[in-house]
Amino acid sequence: MFTSETTPPAPELSAAGDNQPGPLFFNTLSFSYPAKTVQISFSTDPAHGTYRLLPSQVPASLIRELPPDLIPPHFYVRFHNEMNDATVPVELAAHPDIARAWCIHRMTEILAPQADYWRHRHPWKPEFWYRAAEGSFPVATGREQADEAVPEHVFHRFTIQVLHEPDAGQPELLIGYNGAAHILQQSLDAFEAMGTDTRLFGLVAWRRRIFHWNRLSPAATYHPHEVFPVLNPDLADELGTAFTPHYGHDRYDASFRLISDFMQKFCMDEKFLEVVPHNGRFRAVAPGDTGVLPGACRKLQFGQGCRHTDPLEGIRKYGPLLRPRGSHFRCFFIYFSQNEGEADLLHRYITGREGTVRLSRITCMQLSYAPEHNIVIHPGDDPEEQVEKRLQQLSFDPQVIYFAFYITPWPKKDQDTGQKRLYYRIKELLMNRQLSVQALEAGKLNGDFSLAFCTIGCALVAKLGGLPWRPEGDWQKDPVVGFSTLHDRGTVTAQHGAAVYFLPGGSFGGATLYPAGDSRPVWGLALAAYRECMENHPGMQRLVIHSGRQFTDDEMELLEKMLGELQLDIPVVVAAISQCRSSDLLVFGNPQVSAAPADGTWTRCGTNSYLLNCGNRRRQSGHKSPGTEQVLPLHIDLRCTRPAHLEEAGVVTGLLDQVYGFTRMHWHSAHASPLPVTLAWPDRLAGFVPWFRNKMLPVHGRCVPWFL
Repeated sequence: MFTSETTPPAPELSAAGDNQPGPLFFNTLSFSYPAKTVQISFSTDPAHGTYRLLPSQVPASLIRELPPDLIPPHFYVRFHNEMNDATVPVELAAHPDIARAWCIHRMTEILAPQADYWRHRHPWKPEFWYRAAEGSFPVATGREQADEAVPEHVFHRFTIQVLHEPDAGQPELLIGYNGAAHILQQSLDAFEAMGTDTRLFGLVAWRRRIFHWNRLSPAATYHPHEVFPVLNPDLADELGTAFTPHYGHDRYDASFRLISDFMQKFCMDEKFLEVVPHNGRFRAVAPGDTGVLPGACRKLQFGQGCRHTDPLEGIRKYGPLLRPRGSHFRCFFIYFSQNEGEADLLHRYITGREGTVRLSRITCMQLSYAPEHNIVIHPGDDPEEQVEKRLQQLSFDPQVIYFAFYITPWPKKDQDTGQKRLYYRIKELLMNRQLSVQALEAGKLNGDFSLAFCTIGCALVAKLGGLPWRPEGDWQKDPVVGFSTLHDRGTVTAQHGAAVYFLPGGSFGGATLYPAGDSRPVWGLALAAYRECMENHPGMQRLVIHSGRQFTDDEMELLEKMLGELQLDIPVVVAAISQCRSSDLLVFGNPQVSAAPADGTWTRCGTNSYLLNCGNRRRQSGHKSPGTEQVLPLHIDLRCTRPAHLEEAGVVTGLLDQVYGFTRMHWHSAHASPLPVTLAWPDRLAGFVPWFRNKMLPVHGRCVPWFL
């Protein structure tokens, strides 16, 4: 049973300047590989050993014994306690990759017997599960409360890794917390009696091991009464119980508390220290490897030169930074006949006869109602055909900008495939007529709709070509292109990617799709966006690309070749951005104040690799603001077609500040993703288009952020 009772001593805080966040440290422990020789056997058969190594990572004497044409792409290694004819003696100090594998192997041997369960999740990242004691971690159990009808046990999950980059000095042990899991108390026998579809199973527990159902040990099938499923969202839905992740406000603090407690309980005994001889202190961040971005102090710009720290409060008080162009704006409704009352209520909200927020005040547009254009969907006939036929009959005044509200009777989370297809098809049909649409759930129109009206107003401004707000200052001087790829799932028949780009100043530039699996279209779209921007913003000296994945050396060489072909003599920076998980490398502040570093803190964690904390703005106010969670940092890896460009003074800080600025430009939700919109928006776009009839993006959809 795992309890979290200790709070490690905090490092003494020193006075820090405006650009220094104070003492920080990673969730890693530095150590040196033991000076010893181990017995190892090698094979080209994956079934032989757990750890896969490249030929360059195994002893050179082994490679010299093989003819060049018989050297395999990988070797698989197994460790032995005694020497025999099949083993090879290897000095750990001389072979760091083998030493890394040996440390993971030995730590697993030590930790697995102490855990309630353990999982061979990844050869280099084993996971250990410990039963959670009552109250040990009340805010991160993965469920707001357990359902008595579905009894379960809660377990904390921890991972270990050994990090050792060739130029990084000492190896490091990374301890991560991988959240909580819920093992149900009903065995497979009980689920068989209920007729549960086995395709709903993900992880299962059997005899102190965790397996994926599809890779369950054959021996376990003879003992179904000893196999217990781990709760997942699909299984929870089948059982009629809730599965709502709930981390509370102090997710960062709680993760650090558990990681520290794990280290004290399991990583400090004599056996463990013989394998990983660490000093029990998390590695401190060097003062020159961290700072606070200037953007952390910036307010948001709104209309009439006004500024505010809160986006929704700011737009409600001051209106958008740039209102959509035009003098005449009219709206109409698309709704089902049973939602006549909700349509009337929406009309009253728009005109200000209901609620506390006027849409015209948020948007700075006089939005009039055009009931003659309403599309009422009647029961019996095909809804899509009714909407398409009615749109063909309608005529629109070219001097007027029209906007549609679609009132759907189904909550988004409960929609079946046909209802989702109708939702996206209506969007497509309207875009074919150069119209934008905002969908509303009928059930949400009752009660206080004021906050939702603020976000609707923001989306309306953006969809019609305006700019709701942006962070103040000149943080955005470059054209920035963001890419995202969607893999096969659901109704998606083929991989595809989506891209959006932003103009200098932060305005939306456009959106498009591209075939996935080939980097040439990615580079081509990015360079085309740059040349298009040059027409209206001459003198730009750089192109920045944001991507959710890292590009290979070959792909970067292709980019350089295309730059030469187009005679573009500019540096192109590629930022690979991902959201950290609690089991990843993290940076922590003073746990006695808050383990979450201040918002806008950047930390160098490798060569051109950085952690960026975004979203923890409450720390600066000195108190915990309701509704604000501690958000785990972004991991950003930078590459450039001119590597020396990243070494110039202020370049890296400016690029990180740019990413930070885009995290504050979510115009569609009061609870936006911590990812920058350069990645969040193409991800939304990539998820929408597969539902369209022709899997194509209409022309209107390439000019405005209709997907908000």
